[in-house]
Amino acid sequence: MSPVEFNLSALAAFIFIYTFTPGPGNIVAFSAISRYKWKKGWPMIAGIVAATFIIQLACALAVYYLGAKMPQVIPWLKHLGVIYLLWLAYSIYHTKNIEEEHTQQGFLSGFFIQLANMKVYLFGITVQSVYIEPFYPELRHMLLAMLCIATVEALASLTWAAVGGSIGRYYNKHIKVFNAVLALALVALAVSLEI
Repeated sequence: MSPVEFNLSALAAFIFIYTFTPGPGNIVAFSAISRYKWKKGWPMIAGIVAATFIIQLACALAVYYLGAKMPQVIPWLKHLGVIYLLWLAYSIYHTKNIEEEHTQQGFLSGFFIQLANMKVYLFGITVQSVYIEPFYPELRHMLLAMLCIATVEALASLTWAAVGGSIGRYYNKHIKVFNAVLALALVALAVSLEI
């Protein structure tokens, strides 16, 4: 296998696709503001954002310490990350619509929903082990990447909250086209990591 160079455009594409597609946190943010408006829905969004930063910090520290103590684990994490990208592509392609089933509100509700969201952990570990640690294994770089990743995730949740119902109707109307494009982009990213 040939040495791979750091690919900022692939990293940016992956972060954008992951953070701005519907997932549990984005759907809850979307639902909270479209149902309760900003005044009552804001605490739930704050809980989602707080949990996101905590999860990304945990992922960065876990990958850093695994890389420092057991460097042979990192290539395996990379391969698992590629498998995750392919699974995510499959899942996005087969998404039927945005569901708005969550009815509770509040900081703790948003916090625990995001804390239980395994997609965020897998995303954090994938980004750190595939895109960051192999090229920038120092803890300061991994923590800086974590801050950037969590900030983009927070902005994505806020974007979903801000556009509320309008994007939901448009997205659901053209869901197959959106999902096919996003899924193909993720497959292309996965292939580029293994070449």
